Formats: sequence, structure tokens, C-alpha cells
Amino acid sequence: MAREYEIVSRSRLRYMNIFLVRLISRTAHLHQEMELGMILEGSVTLHEGESHVRLSQGDIYMVSSLSAHSFLSEGPGALVLSVQLAPRYFAPFLPELQKLRYTGSPRLREHFAHDPAQYALFSFLLIETAYAYLQRQAGFEYRCFSLMARLFQLIKENLGGHLSFREEDRSGKEKTRRLLSITDYIEENYTHKILLEDIACREGLSMTYLSHLFKDSLGVTFQDYVKEKRFEYACSLIAGTQRKILDISVSSGFSDVRYLTRMFHERFGCTPREYRRSAQMPSRKQPSPLHSSQYFMTPEDSLQLLAPLRAQSRHAVKDLSLSAFL
Repeated sequence: MAREYEIVSRSRLRYMNIFLVRLISRTAHLHQEMELGMILEGSVTLHEGESHVRLSQGDIYMVSSLSAHSFLSEGPGALVLSVQLAPRYFAPFLPELQKLRYTGSPRLREHFAHDPAQYALFSFLLIETAYAYLQRQAGFEYRCFSLMARLFQLIKENLGGHLSFREEDRSGKEKTRRLLSITDYIEENYTHKILLEDIACREGLSMTYLSHLFKDSLGVTFQDYVKEKRFEYACSLIAGTQRKILDISVSSGFSDVRYLTRMFHERFGCTPREYRRSAQMPSRKQPSPLHSSQYFMTPEDSLQLLAPLRAQSRHAVKDLSLSAFL
């Protein structure tokens, strides 16, 4: 997912993308898909608008489509199961999903406090859908669709008071279109000199309006957004290549290598070279999660990680007399 406006890859199903990711940080971004996620290990803070929610193992979160959000973890990072769904592909059967907006806390557990059995079922449905999707046995498409339909039923039954099914008005759609155009342009040009003035001219907006649009929508300033993009890219090059630090600094869009070095001291308490030595230790098969903002698991590794969790969730559902969903 290279772009901050994520174009989610749905190589297995047109309407769905599911993956496991070891997450340290993810800069503010938005995508057309609604996102359901479950923290499998560790903890992470989800930032969405003015909301800042700490998510721990077993927590499930939900983010509406086109809602700007970011993640930040500490220590070794969090293992996250992410299910991204394109509501428009459910339109023939569940047309209201295209208008769905969730207005409650991203942390869903609190809405199921009255009925833990429903939360156990919700967890089971997420894990079972992910396992079917990644295993890809014959008929998995039907299994995934039926599981998600039941999950949407649980959402409506338990979160109904926090759901809105209104369409964006014309001004809201135009604001979203502009924001997507801007973040797409930044993704393609952040390694070069890029100025707020240039984008304002390109979009036919005043610099003041554009600055407020960016801060209000993504929660960060334009300068900080671009800086984070450059820093993430520099981290990946330092950890994964032997290129000179000065060369990487220039390639990432930093005009002064001293500024990049200062950022490493602030974030990791080390120099870029120390960061590289730690990330490329021979004893590691891949860089430690501490040295990558996010590391996506292969389908094979994901299935291996999900297998014991799947067994636990199936037992939980069975113990709660919900075995009809197995």
C-alpha cells in the first residue's frame, strides 16, 4: 500500500482485502474501503480525527471509508489483522452499506459489554473470514461473503446508535475529491521539492484554505505530513540497502543530511548507521519490527499465525452455544 490514499489491492476478491501486518507506525491516510481490524499481539494507538484510542490484544476497531486515520505503536509493535471492505460491491444485496458512517469510538469492545458472547462471535467471524480468505480453498468466496454478512448484522444490532446512513452532500464530496487528489500528488512527488504553494496553484485553492483543509482532515500539517513520508522512505532504504546515508537523504527529499540524522536521534535514539547495523543483523531473517514502520506478513505466515487463534475462537463460540456459525 504505497500511497497515503490507499488503493487497496483486492487480488483474491474484488470487494475485500485481508492481511496481517506487524505495525509500528502508519502516517495519516484514508481509503475508500471501510476497515475492521483486530489486535492479535501488542498494543497500538489509533488516531482518527480528534479521537485517540489505545488498542490492546483482543480489541477490535472499525474505521469508516474515507475517514483519515493513523497508527502508532511502542516497543516491538503490534500484530494487526486488517479486513478492508469496499461497500459498493455489496450494493446489490446491502445497498445501505455504501452510505454507512460509524460515529462511535473506534474501539468496539465497549459496545459489547452487555453481551460478551456477541463480542466472541464478532472475533470469531473476523478470524474465520481471514483464514478462509488466505487459505483460498474451493468455495472460499461464498464462505467469506456469508461470514461478513453475519458480521454486518452484528454491527447493526450492537452499534445501531452509532451508525449513520446518510450520503455526503456535494460540498463534502468535493472536499474528499480534493483531499484524495492532493495526497495522491504528494505520494508521487515527496522525494522531490514540493511546496504547499505549488499544490494550491495546481488545485486552484488559496494557501490558507489548503493548509486548513489538510490539518482539519488529516490531523497534521502539510509540512509534517511530507516529512513523515520522507522519513519512512529513508528508513526503508537505510534498513534494506547499503547506499550511502547522504545519497539516501537526497533521494528521500531531505536537503540536509544533518536534519535526517537529527530525526533518527529523536525517534530511535541512534544514528542512521547504528539503525542500519541493528536492522541488518545476520541473525535476523528480516529487519526487526523496530526498524520498519510496518511489515506485511505473507499469506503462508499469516495462516500459521492465525491457526491457534482460530482454534481458540472456535472453542469460545462453541462454549457459548453459538456452534451454528462454525
